[in-house]
Amino acid sequence: MLTIHQLLAFCPEPTRRALGIHRTTWARWRQGTSRMPAAVALVLQAMVEGIIIQAPDAWAGWHFGRDGELRDPAGVEHTARTIEAWHWTRQALDALKAGERTPGKNPADDVRRELYRKLDAPARQSS
Repeated sequence: MLTIHQLLAFCPEPTRRALGIHRTTWARWRQGTSRMPAAVALVLQAMVEGIIIQAPDAWAGWHFGRDGELRDPAGVEHTARTIEAWHWTRQALDALKAGERTPGKNPADDVRRELYRKLDAPARQSS
């Protein structure tokens, strides 16, 4: 477990603001002239370690990596782009299921092309 000074060193200014901690209180904690409440220390520790503080069972094993990527309990990395793709994938699967119920129609190729187009679009925009 990190010391209070190490925690504060790892936590940037936006963290202080997000937690609603006044700048002078933060400064006193850093200088050691005031004690940080244990609950705040636990929250900062969780943030530094990338632990998600939420309903214990719903997010058990999930955490954030150092680069901001979300990792599931199996250690698989999920970025914002791949999470957005979950919605598209679900739509693609729903379209495939609907096509399977339509005699003489196989929409798999169209759905696959559209899915890849959507997945590639953010990468091209950032280039």
